[in-house]
Amino acid sequence: MDTYRQLSEVAPLKGSILTIGTFDGLHLGHQEVIGKTCRLARDKNVPAVVITFDPHPRRVLAPDDDSPVQLILSLADKLEQLGELGVDVTLVVEFNRQISLLSAQNFLEDYVIAPFHPSTIVVGHDNRFGHNREGDAHFLQKLGPEFHYSVVEVTEVSSPAEEVISSSRIRRLISAGQCEEVGAALGRPYAVKATVVKGDGRGREIGFPTANLTPVEPDQLLPQGGVFVAWAELDGDVHYGMVNIGSRPTFGGGNIVMEIHLFTSGLKDLYGRTLKVAFLHRLRDEKKFESVNALVDQLGQDRKKSLEWINENHEGEIVHALVV
Repeated sequence: MDTYRQLSEVAPLKGSILTIGTFDGLHLGHQEVIGKTCRLARDKNVPAVVITFDPHPRRVLAPDDDSPVQLILSLADKLEQLGELGVDVTLVVEFNRQISLLSAQNFLEDYVIAPFHPSTIVVGHDNRFGHNREGDAHFLQKLGPEFHYSVVEVTEVSSPAEEVISSSRIRRLISAGQCEEVGAALGRPYAVKATVVKGDGRGREIGFPTANLTPVEPDQLLPQGGVFVAWAELDGDVHYGMVNIGSRPTFGGGNIVMEIHLFTSGLKDLYGRTLKVAFLHRLRDEKKFESVNALVDQLGQDRKKSLEWINENHEGEIVHALVV
C-alpha cells in the first residue's frame, strides 16, 4: 500500500474508487465501507483509495474536553490493517484548525478530485467531512454529475446482539472490560502495543513473574482495571497469559500499572521489547487481599480459569508451552 502524509506528495491517479473517514478503531462498520471500496476497485481495475485523518478531529476541535478522546487503534496499526484489507493508496491528512475550516466543496476539489479522480465515492451512513460536517452522502450526490463520480452509501452495521456498531459504543465497552463484546464489534480482539519496562520484581518473588508494560501510544485506551485472560504476540508467536491493570492494593497501592503473566516457560530478556497484547476475557475486579499467600492462592485460581477459558474458546490455536 502506498501511504502519503502530504497532499503534495501524492502521485495523481487517472481513476480510482475512494472513501473518506477517520475510521476510528476500524470496526466492522468501517471494514464494510473499506471492503466495498476495494471490491468496486477490483471490478473496475483501478486503485482503492482511502483518505483518513490524524490526529482524531475531536482532539483538535475540543482540546479542553474533560474526557479527551483516547485511541482505539494507533495510526500505524490503522495503516497496517488498511493494507491487509486491500487498500492500494492511503492519504493521511493532518487534521488541524485550517483543515477544520475548509469547506466540504473545497476539500472535495483539492483532496479528492484533483489527485485521485474517483469514478465512485463510497461513504458510510454517518460519514461527514468539511467545515460544519457538511460533506455527507447527499452533498456528494449533488456534486456527482459535475465531477463525474457516483456515490455508494453503505448502511449501518450491527453486532450479533443487534446493536449498531459505533466507535463511541466500543470505547464504553473497552472501559468496562467487556472484551467479548468489543471483539465482536471490531471483528478482532482488542489489542494494544506496549513496551516491557522494569518492575519491582514482586511477581517473580511470589511465583507469578510478570512483565510490566507501558503502552506505546500515550493516549491508548485501556480497560479501567481488573484481571483479564490475554495473549501477547512476540516475534510472530502468540503466548497466552493473564493481564492485571490496577494499583496492586495488596502491596500498598500506588500508580496504575499494567502487567502480564505469561503461561510460556523460558521467555527471557523481554525488557525493552514491544508486545502486542490482546484482551480476551475479563476474569475479575482487582482487590486487596489480607495476605500475600491469599493473593497467591487467587492467582492460582485465575490461571486455572484462564487455561479453562482458552481451551474452551481457542481450541486449535497455537498455545506455546502452557504451564499449569
